[in-house]
Order: sequence, then C-alpha cells, then structure tokens
Amino acid sequence: MPASVQSHQLAPLHHVNQRINTSRADLLQKAAAIIAKATTDHHPGYDYPTDLKAVSDALEAYRASESSSDTADADQVGDTTTRDKLIRTINTRRSAIQHAADALWPYTEDTSPAHRKAFHLPANRPLGV
Repeated sequence: MPASVQSHQLAPLHHVNQRINTSRADLLQKAAAIIAKATTDHHPGYDYPTDLKAVSDALEAYRASESSSDTADADQVGDTTTRDKLIRTINTRRSAIQHAADALWPYTEDTSPAHRKAFHLPANRPLGV
C-alpha cells in the first residue's frame, strides 16, 4: 500500500487535520481516543511509555482543572452577589449623606451654594423635588 494512502487512512484514527478542541467534552473524548490508539500503534522515534505517561498526566491535570473551574465559577457568582450588595449599601449611604447635606445647607440660604455643589445637590430646590 502506498504511503500516502496509508497516512490518509490513519488520519481519521489519529484526528489528523481535525479540530479536537471545539468544546471541552470533545477535547477530552478525542484526547482519550488518541492516547488509546497510541498505546496500540508504534512509530519509530517515540519513547512510548514515557511519552504516553506525560500526555496522560497532562490530560488528567486538565480533567482535574474542570472541578477547580466550577469552583471558580461559583466564587465568581458569590463575588458578583457581594459586589451588588456593596453597591446597594453605598447608594443608600450616598443618598443619606445627600439628604443630610440638603438639611444642613438649604437651598434658600445664600451661604449654601458651594456646599450644595460639593454634594451634587441642586442649587435652586431641595434634593427630593
């Protein structure tokens, strides 16, 4: 059998010229298939026990990272919830400070405009109107 036909026939088995990383599940499945196929095929120039162990270890480390990825996603949701809660607290306190400034420096007094401007209060009306 000519070498070109032989390599063409082996290409689908070894996923040559195929995208194996279209998704995490696809990558894990195809990587496992390539490793399984490599245990039965022997090509000159490769130290199979050493090379396969390194590839298998890398695949297992990648599989293990899935669980840490899930944990990171859960942490991110918790971080988002905490952030939103802090923003609501800040907005509530900002509003309370503005109302206090509105009471301390009413718009009707001539000495109030500079203070009202510092607290982003309207110069010609109370805050809530």
